[in-house]
Amino acid sequence: MVPTRILVLGGYGGAGKALIPLLLQETEASIVIGGRRKERAEEYAESLRRLFSNRSFECVEVDAAHDGSVVRALQGVDLVVVAAPVSGMVQHLAEVVIGEGVDWIDLMFDRTVVGSLKVLEQEILAKHRLFITQAGFHPGMAAVLVRAMAPSFTEMHFARVAMAMNARFPTPDSTREIIEASRDFDVDLFTDGRWRKATYDDVVTVDFGSPFGRKKCWPLRLEELRAMPDDFPLREIGAYVAGFNWFVDYLVFPLIMGLHKIKPGFGDRLLQYLLYWGTNTFSRRELCVVMQAVGEGMESDRKKSVLLRLEHSDPYYFTVAPVVSCINQYVEGNLPERGLQMMGHVVDPKRTLHDLARLGIRIDRVESDR
Repeated sequence: MVPTRILVLGGYGGAGKALIPLLLQETEASIVIGGRRKERAEEYAESLRRLFSNRSFECVEVDAAHDGSVVRALQGVDLVVVAAPVSGMVQHLAEVVIGEGVDWIDLMFDRTVVGSLKVLEQEILAKHRLFITQAGFHPGMAAVLVRAMAPSFTEMHFARVAMAMNARFPTPDSTREIIEASRDFDVDLFTDGRWRKATYDDVVTVDFGSPFGRKKCWPLRLEELRAMPDDFPLREIGAYVAGFNWFVDYLVFPLIMGLHKIKPGFGDRLLQYLLYWGTNTFSRRELCVVMQAVGEGMESDRKKSVLLRLEHSDPYYFTVAPVVSCINQYVEGNLPERGLQMMGHVVDPKRTLHDLARLGIRIDRVESDR
């Protein structure tokens, strides 16, 4: 494995704290912990030294809104992993990263990130940089699961990805991206061979098995699935997500949408606290995340279905484990050398699932005749 120097932007946040130990365990990379408060990065580095005594870490103060600090943090770096909620400034941050000749992976699920980066697509290509966006499990793994099911069919006509999560938020600020993504119900579903706007009538009930059981799920917009009907003869594909709990689903989310109609950004601090408090107070005590995909189609002359189910107790770990697999495939030279890519499109599905199973993600696969 080629040693790589990786800057984790947001290194002491929830996702960063889950990502860095796994990077240290699974790679030989040199890690730079970046955040707005260097003393917090140093505190986290000290706790890591007790677990990884043979590794050294660098801590840098970096504010994504200030070019100078970003440029200083990128010196000598091969890859930046954006694990901080900076979707509002992603285009400018990406321009600085391109200018410094550094590759990029981001864990942001705000759908505007893809559009912001597409503006820079030609510049990314011209500078021979690789930018991987929409990494993690949500987004990230939906397209991986669809692509993993496809070889089981001669023709796959139907694919549905659904997820349920029982999580805790470490701070009110950590809810920011969910609030931004929840303001507008703007979701597309592919049905009867064409894309259409989803409505609240498109709610489906999904059986996730233990511990969630049967849950109502709402359509979810995942940009990575847009390309799937071009790759496979699908007649229907969609992503769905279960709610958090009664307080969040029926009080907080309607309030998010209502206040947004009055004035964009109105009441953000209150909403962040309500989502943080409501999730941490009223959700089940047991942490868990389940993501499952169902595919249907033909294998030669028989109808067939495939179920792929992934489960783990820690939503943050479940988020970063696919990223570590992606980074290993990047370091090994198994990803495209340049361009703007989505993680779910470029990683090897079989390799990724193998890595996740090895890292402790429970994976069940069931194939049956229909």
